Amino acid sequence: MTKIKRASRILVIDDEASIGEMIATALTASDPLFEVEAVSDSREGLRKALEEDFHVVVTDFRMPGMDGLALLKTLNQKKPLLPVILTTSYGTIETTVEAGKLGVFDFISKPFDVKMLVNVVTAAANSHRMAVEPVAMGVADVSKISMVGKSRVMQNLYLQIGKISASPVTALIQGPTGSGKELVARAIFHHSKRSKNPFITINCAAIPETLLESELFGHEKGSFTGAERQRIGRFEQANTGTIFLDEIGEMTLGTQAKLLRVLQEKEIQRVGGKDLISIDVRVIAATHHDLAKAVKEKKFREDLFYRLAVITLEVPGLKERTEDIPDLIRYFIARHGPELGFPRSVISKEVVEALSQRHWPGNIRQLENAVSELILLARGHLITQHHLGQTGLENGYASQSAGEENGDSLKALVEDIIRQVQAEKIPSAWPALLGLVEKELYTQMSRTTRGNRSQMAKLLGVSRPTVQEKLEHYVIT
Repeated sequence: MTKIKRASRILVIDDEASIGEMIATALTASDPLFEVEAVSDSREGLRKALEEDFHVVVTDFRMPGMDGLALLKTLNQKKPLLPVILTTSYGTIETTVEAGKLGVFDFISKPFDVKMLVNVVTAAANSHRMAVEPVAMGVADVSKISMVGKSRVMQNLYLQIGKISASPVTALIQGPTGSGKELVARAIFHHSKRSKNPFITINCAAIPETLLESELFGHEKGSFTGAERQRIGRFEQANTGTIFLDEIGEMTLGTQAKLLRVLQEKEIQRVGGKDLISIDVRVIAATHHDLAKAVKEKKFREDLFYRLAVITLEVPGLKERTEDIPDLIRYFIARHGPELGFPRSVISKEVVEALSQRHWPGNIRQLENAVSELILLARGHLITQHHLGQTGLENGYASQSAGEENGDSLKALVEDIIRQVQAEKIPSAWPALLGLVEKELYTQMSRTTRGNRSQMAKLLGVSRPTVQEKLEHYVIT
C-alpha cells in the first residue's frame, strides 16, 4: 500500500452505522495517518463534506434522504477535486455508468474486500493531494522535477495518476513533444508500491537500432564485435522496479516483437545468451505518435499496442492549459534562477501576460527554455519587454522557419536579420541565421526521410543522438 506523507481526513457515510464504523476501524488500523470520521445520515454527511476539509469521501449508494449518486453529483459540482468512492450491494451497469459520468473516483461492490478498499482510499488520498498542490516528483532531488498546474485538465491527470499508481499494470502515456510525459511516468512511480526500487529510463529514439536490443536486454561477452564483456541490460537493472520506455513509437518491428515476449513471459534473454532470466518490472511507455494510427499503417504491432495500453494517459499540450502558464513561468524562474547564478530573478507582469498569450508548439520544454534565456538576458534584473524582444519571442520571430512563412530568399532573410540586430530585437546576427538555417535543414530532412532518425543521421553526416538532440531543440516532430 502506498503511504500518505501527511494525515488524510476520510469521511465515511453509511446509513448502517455498524458498517460505517467497521470501515472507519479498518482504515484507521491500516494506516496511522488516516483520520476517519463516520456518519450515518446522508444529509449530515454532505454538510460535513462541503464545510469541512476532507480528502476522501466513502459513501453508500442506497440511503434514505439522499442516495449516493445525488450526493456524488453535488460534491462533484461544488468540490470537484474531492474524490468520492461509492460502495453498494446493488451495483448495476446503469448505476456504474451514471456514477462514472458524475465523476466517481471508484465504485466498490459489497461485500467488499477490506484490503481492496484500503488501497482505493489510499490512491484517492494521493490523487487529492496531487490535485490541490504542485506535485514534486523524483527519486533523488524532488526540487529538480515538478509538475505544476491547477487547470482542470491537469487536475484530471493528477486524479488518473493517483488511481493507477497502486496498480502494477502497464501504462501508455501519450502527448505532444515537450508536454512532460516523463514527469507523469515519474509521478506514477513515485506514488507506487515500487517507489523504493529502481526507476530506469531509456529513450528508444536516441539509441541506434543495432544497439537498442543490447541496451534493453543486455549482452554476453563476445556476442558481437565490440562486446568485450558481459553487460546487464536496462530491464535487469530495473528488476523489482519500473522501466520507462520513452518514444516507444520509434522502436522497430523486430525489437517490438522481442519486447512483446518480455511483457508476456516476464523474462529476458541477453543478446548472445542462452539462459532465460526472470524479471519483475513494471513497464511505462510514452510516445508523441498516434500509436493507434501507426497500428493501422502496420508501423506498430497491434498485439504490443494493446499490451502496453492497459491504461492510457493523455498529457495535455500547453495550448490546452494556458491558464497554467503564469504558474509555470514563476516555477521555472524559481528553479533555474539559482542554477544560472541569478537567484533573485523576477519577471514583470507584462512579460508574463505576453508569454501567456503566445503559441508554444514545443509545449512545456519550449516555455522552460525561453524562461531560462530571459533569466540570462536580464542577469538578475527585472525581466521586461526589452529582454523579451531580444529573444525574438515578442514578435513571433523565433518561431519562424526560413522561407516557411514568408517565402523570402536567403538574401532577404539575411537583410531581415541585420535589421533585427540593428533594432536590438536580437542580440547578434550569426546565431540567429545559423539557428534558422539549421532548423530548416532538420525540418526538411525530417520530412524527406519521414522521421527516420538513422537515415537522417546518414544524410546529414552526424550521429543519431545529434539528430535526436536537434529535433528536440527545434521542436520538430
